[in-house]
Amino acid sequence: MVRRTALVIALVGAGCIKLADFHPGGGSGSGTPDARTADAANPGECGNGMPGQATASMSGSAICAAGPGYVLRFPGSSFHYPDQLRIGTADVLGTSSACNEESLIGEDAYPMKRFSSDSTATGETASATIILPGPTVAKVAVNWSLPLMSPCASSGMVSGHSTFTLFPDGRLVRYDELTTPALASQTNCDCDSAAQLFLLTAYITFEPNITITKQTGETIFPSTGEGMAMPQLVCVSDNGWRIAIVEQLVGRARNATGGGIALTTDLDNTGAMSLSAGTRGGITAYKIGTDTCVNLLAPIAQYMNATGPQLHVHSANGFDDTIGTERDGMYGGDNGTGNGLPTGGPGTLTLTTADTIPPGWALWVSGLTLGQPSATPARTGNWFAIQNVAGDAIIWFRDGLAAGQTITVPAS
Repeated sequence: MVRRTALVIALVGAGCIKLADFHPGGGSGSGTPDARTADAANPGECGNGMPGQATASMSGSAICAAGPGYVLRFPGSSFHYPDQLRIGTADVLGTSSACNEESLIGEDAYPMKRFSSDSTATGETASATIILPGPTVAKVAVNWSLPLMSPCASSGMVSGHSTFTLFPDGRLVRYDELTTPALASQTNCDCDSAAQLFLLTAYITFEPNITITKQTGETIFPSTGEGMAMPQLVCVSDNGWRIAIVEQLVGRARNATGGGIALTTDLDNTGAMSLSAGTRGGITAYKIGTDTCVNLLAPIAQYMNATGPQLHVHSANGFDDTIGTERDGMYGGDNGTGNGLPTGGPGTLTLTTADTIPPGWALWVSGLTLGQPSATPARTGNWFAIQNVAGDAIIWFRDGLAAGQTITVPAS
């Protein structure tokens, strides 16, 4: 079967995005995509992310998605999952030499061939799409499908959907979905060795020198095979960088063949002899920076739960609802059927909570544009940012929101 791939830009803002002109943070670039490289002296075509921004744009046939101090590169080939995660000048991703193990960033229906930008699978239809170009919130979606062939199955399709949403404080919220047909036996789907169990995962694979710790500071040592079970809150670090990771589902740390260390989110029960038809999904949140593990985990720990702290949204036009965060980490964000909280049209919004919403949160509303907010008690400095999205608006807040506090946002 002929392999078909595509990169798509969604024009969701008021202006166009010019190809091959995005080099955040002073990365020079040549206007053509770079091959995956671990050369620390060359930050690559995507450059480096700027402080206080999250952006996504094209560079040649690749997409560069940048947050403060880091860049994800989505290549224009294979399954389009990122083949680079650069923090500063270091590419921190690792690989596996086994066809069905976790490598770079992607999804896996082990023991099938993995679904990643370095997969050996062929015949896929795949795309990467810029949903939000920034400059406050950026979002890239990856969609793919792969027909199953004999001896694995006589018919049927496996498919995946992932979104990567970047925020200006170093937060990255990832949602992964994997859809499979019913398969009676794993043996005929194995690309490498016989009689392996089905393991359905979304994952990120790091270079081999990382340290994994619990929030208490205790080290987690990955293992071979299915790997070592992880708590929902962990940190990964190496030379001068740290990533806090929060998983909604069970995860594992395992040593991949060839040296990489894979951290998985298990999208289904571990170790099934057969596979039922269905769609499985889960959220993973990351906070990238140089702060302590405890401080990086604090604003993203909410993603252990499906909806997190609740936000009460009241509009002067009569709309009134209490909502949680969606798949992209935003209030009013992607719930699987669309984006943006429909508040019934123009009207001043009053935002309150009975919980404690951590710093760095965002609200997406549909059908209106927003003016400059005010807060009680008053806030100072650059405490908010507004991003207009084709008739909708996203407003991001630097500070948290606690019970007894109020934010008022007029329609513009």
